[in-house]
Amino acid sequence: MASTLQSVADKVECNPRSIKRLMNLLQIIAEIAKLKPMTGVSPAVTIARWKGGEKWREFSKKAVLWIFMAQNFTFRLSTLVQVLLDFEQKRDFNNEDAKAFKYRPCQVNTVNEGNMISGEEGEVENVDTWSIFEFYQRHVEKFIHILRHSERLSRVDKDPEEFAFLLLKCDAIGIKCEDILGPRIQPNDDDKSLEGERRKDFSLLSYSFNLDSAMRREIGDDMAGFVTEHEMFDKNGVVALQKGHMVRKKHLLSKPLQMFQMAIDSNTW
Repeated sequence: MASTLQSVADKVECNPRSIKRLMNLLQIIAEIAKLKPMTGVSPAVTIARWKGGEKWREFSKKAVLWIFMAQNFTFRLSTLVQVLLDFEQKRDFNNEDAKAFKYRPCQVNTVNEGNMISGEEGEVENVDTWSIFEFYQRHVEKFIHILRHSERLSRVDKDPEEFAFLLLKCDAIGIKCEDILGPRIQPNDDDKSLEGERRKDFSLLSYSFNLDSAMRREIGDDMAGFVTEHEMFDKNGVVALQKGHMVRKKHLLSKPLQMFQMAIDSNTW
């Protein structure tokens, strides 16, 4: 932990309260690893002692950098987590059998009077092995500037260039997208009964105590209003979100009234 923290020491805010908050949180996480039994393994084996402690030593380096980023770039990291969770949920949905609909890659095309959503062949990408630097640049950065309250939320973050630097540091120490949600349990692991599930004990999100959950909900609610890279299509490739399928009744009523008012204004009534 110490070596990772030292590598970003020049980015630490010279504020005693901020430093104390960071150190206290890292100490709490270390204590949890020492005391909490490893899920799916013998109760006598704690997280910190699993596999001889090697796995935790490797993970704790990533946790230090992640917690530091969560404290100083809450908005950007919350957005990254929300986008990644959307990918995860859509992939899980597609993996279920016997569905009339599934998520597919899509794009919005401007045709004649409006926009049409067209589907493309393919599946929701598995981004587990992606570095979070690559995932952020490809799928997250655009949301930072178009969310409804982005101007207000971005004020809690420090310098954006410093965030880019820290993302590169994440790349250097090998933080992948699967580290955020937890690596998949493999057939040769101790807990075979949980094969395929996420190992939450080694999920950075499980230790993100300084990420604002209310902010993430707000980001998620706003993102739900956007057409994203993957939308729901039926087996024939028809998108579930179709133009003209739903119209508010008041809009139907307003059109004759508008024509009536125009006639009065133009003295043709």
